[in-house]
Amino acid sequence: MPLELEIYGMQQLLARLANLKSDILGDVVESELRAVAIKIRDTAKAIVPVKTRSLQKSIRLQVYAQTKGVIKKIGVSAGGYVTNPDTGRLVDYARWVEFGTHKMRERSYMRVAMYLHMHDIPIKIVNKLRR
Repeated sequence: MPLELEIYGMQQLLARLANLKSDILGDVVESELRAVAIKIRDTAKAIVPVKTRSLQKSIRLQVYAQTKGVIKKIGVSAGGYVTNPDTGRLVDYARWVEFGTHKMRERSYMRVAMYLHMHDIPIKIVNKLRR
């Protein structure tokens, strides 16, 4: 005769464990995305063509707030927020340096930085969850 065991409140326990797992996973993913975004930002700053350092100073981490329970969007941006001392204008040429124009070849810095570090994301998340 098989032994049967019934646990009262099992559904509630499983629901709580699922939420806990989701919260932990979300925190891990968010922290590791931030770590990789910081690497991308730092690499982009290191390799961007420099004349006045304005474009380099404009490269920044950007975090977009989301509703609770949703992983925040974390990105790296360039341009704006910094004034070029040569022109007196906000840095508005980040995309032209990145992609080039009909008069200037591309000098990619953001795509190179992203390519160098994008493979770190799944590795870092898996390693963190294993701990």
